[in-house]
Amino acid sequence: ESPGFTPLPSRRIPGLTEDLYEYQQRTVNWMQEGEKVPIYKRFWQKMSFADGSPFYFNAAAGGELWEVEPKHIRGGFLCEEMGMGKTVEVLALILLRPMPSTFTSPLDEKGRTLCQPRTSTARPLLQVGRYAMSKATLVICPLTLLDQWRLEVEEKTPHLRVFTFYGHDSDLKRLDALEVSHYDVVLTTYDIIRNKTGQGRRILNSIYWWRVVLDESQRLGANASTVIAQSAWNLNREHSWLV
Repeated sequence: ESPGFTPLPSRRIPGLTEDLYEYQQRTVNWMQEGEKVPIYKRFWQKMSFADGSPFYFNAAAGGELWEVEPKHIRGGFLCEEMGMGKTVEVLALILLRPMPSTFTSPLDEKGRTLCQPRTSTARPLLQVGRYAMSKATLVICPLTLLDQWRLEVEEKTPHLRVFTFYGHDSDLKRLDALEVSHYDVVLTTYDIIRNKTGQGRRILNSIYWWRVVLDESQRLGANASTVIAQSAWNLNREHSWLV
């Protein structure tokens, strides 16, 4: 839980059609910081055994102990009350922290580049262990909220390119991972990512996303072993947010 952050310098965010309240400024400032520091550093403490070998201890998880360093995932949990404007806060974050032009592909455990260059037009897109790098924020939500998210993006951030990915046959025939990756915001549903045999899931898993946002994240279930939680975990991304 955040102890409190100072508001942003201005209530007006370039590209956002409405001003932020002061509490939203504080939240967005906290979210920006959350994308700069790996999540595990807020929960895990690096310690040492008697022989000097390191381990990582998480008191908040009931004393969980790992001998390997947790993954360097950046982001956090946005857990405000309903009606506080969480969607606007996410959109403000998208505007304030786009993928920088200097961002380079992450490497796999063998030091190999994970992603195709963003300028690549190669077909077929995927090679072994490689993804399409995307500047987009992927928002995953229940189907009932999909149109609401699109309306919010179009009204409040009209210059952002948004694509609603239903996973219909018409989508799959005219789209591939490279084309989807060129949008600023991609909206889809939990049903698409949980379908293990679906082409829609294959396309979304073929992209290295700048950011993934899970709205109504209680849909993931009670633990990390659920199908939908595993599906979300397997998405390739630089930043993760549970809302």
